[in-house]
Amino acid sequence: MPPKIVSKDVHEKWNNSYQVDLALRPTEYGVFDSVKSVACRFCEVYGREQDTDEAAIEDVVLPLLTPEETREQKHRKKATKTQHWTKFRVDNIQKHHCEQHARKWAA
Repeated sequence: MPPKIVSKDVHEKWNNSYQVDLALRPTEYGVFDSVKSVACRFCEVYGREQDTDEAAIEDVVLPLLTPEETREQKHRKKATKTQHWTKFRVDNIQKHHCEQHARKWAA
């Protein structure tokens, strides 16, 4: 028997359990109340977390460096906008939670 072919759309459709399980809020609806876009509730309520390692480095090391070294050591500023998705792939959403909201997601 040939393997079952699963369309990509099956893994990208909205499931109502995502609201609680993945802390998502529908932001845009389509025809017949189908969800077209969602926002991360962690981003909306708590914002994105700063890595503890980066915070420790900035507090301790950066004041000891010269201005030239400080420019080289600084990392890109974390995004402050709320993350939105139109394709509801659980693995991508969980990756966002693990990277941007590690403490809240673990709780």
